[in-house]
Amino acid sequence: MRQERDPSPIQPGERMPELDVIRGVAILGIFIVNMAFFSYPVIYLNQVGEIWWPDTWWNRITEQAIEILAQGKFYTMFSFLFGLGMFIFMERAAQKGANPVRLYVRRLIILLMLGIIHAFLIWSGDILLTYALLGFPLILFRHAEQKKLLIGALVMFMIPAVIYGFFLSAIDMMAATPEGREQLVENQQWYEIEMKEAAEQAYDAYGEGTYADMTAQRIRDLSFKYEYFYFTFPPVFMMFLLGMYAGKRRIFQEKERHLPFVKKVWRWSLAVGTGSLLVYVPGQEHADFVQPSMLDFVVQLARMISEPAICLFYISSLFLMMQKKVWRRRLFPISAVGRLAISNYLFQSVVATTLFYHYGFGLYGQVGPLIGLVVTFVIYGFQLVLSRLWMDRFRYGPVEWLWRSLTYGKIQPMKARVDSN
Repeated sequence: MRQERDPSPIQPGERMPELDVIRGVAILGIFIVNMAFFSYPVIYLNQVGEIWWPDTWWNRITEQAIEILAQGKFYTMFSFLFGLGMFIFMERAAQKGANPVRLYVRRLIILLMLGIIHAFLIWSGDILLTYALLGFPLILFRHAEQKKLLIGALVMFMIPAVIYGFFLSAIDMMAATPEGREQLVENQQWYEIEMKEAAEQAYDAYGEGTYADMTAQRIRDLSFKYEYFYFTFPPVFMMFLLGMYAGKRRIFQEKERHLPFVKKVWRWSLAVGTGSLLVYVPGQEHADFVQPSMLDFVVQLARMISEPAICLFYISSLFLMMQKKVWRRRLFPISAVGRLAISNYLFQSVVATTLFYHYGFGLYGQVGPLIGLVVTFVIYGFQLVLSRLWMDRFRYGPVEWLWRSLTYGKIQPMKARVDSN
């Protein structure tokens, strides 16, 4: 019988700085997008194309910039890192003689608990719960060949597109008769009323309600969010698989050897991402919520393509920049944020909900995109400083330390190792 050795977590000297920097940038991008969801019931208003911010030129420009540069590009980046991290974790556990599946399942269960606490008690926009749930089927792909991972990623990409295509076909058939067209109009009117009422309920709960009211509202938000799992889960799992592919190809472990490949990814992702945005951005202005047409399908397909493509452009850009000394030095401070990724992600939720919810400063529904962006960068700047100070003294972030200690079944050393030289 094989005896398991001590499967200790990765040590500071074994880390890949590129991953920490990419993770730190992802934390910023996610926060930029999430700020709107912290401060308004965007989850409902976006369903009917309702403008939720004061209609000024500066808010329009800010919202459009966030839509083009950030929306859907950074949670996908975090998803890519999750898949890559899963492969590295299990490979390292196996090398140390541990049972990688058992360790990883324990790791996922702990993440699931963190996600439940975050989603139900702090903020309903949580992503950790989704990652934990999808992390279990990801285990089935741990021995998949690189080609099969790419095929799986393509299948995951196609699922929302196919479902949306069936949806459009059903609407087209229904609109073929005057009665069907009238029914579509009535359904859309009913849906708009329902979404606006849901938004008003959220305004009341988060802007004026008690903590119990907010908890009940978070449950409603989560129920609504997971109703559309067939659109939201596949893109996350697709990026999981691409992350695993990068791990199996050892792109980050053997950087020099893969520079030509990364440069090719950089060129293609820029071309595909830019091209799809040139279709999506102007096309979305002509969306028909009552009777979507083939144009709407093309526009939505362009959006689905642009998000992972721009995400891969960002990842490959940061990877290539980190190979240059000057950029490596400039980007290095961001790595501290990345090393405390989960702690910083949860910190953002605590601070933002305190700013906007009634139990804090009560600014819910009062801050537009531009001011929200400024607030985002101020908080992130504070995280940059705090993360650097923390990592000068400790090996892990507080949540990362708890996660590792529970995963490995023993208290991990917290204080940073001081070099005697």
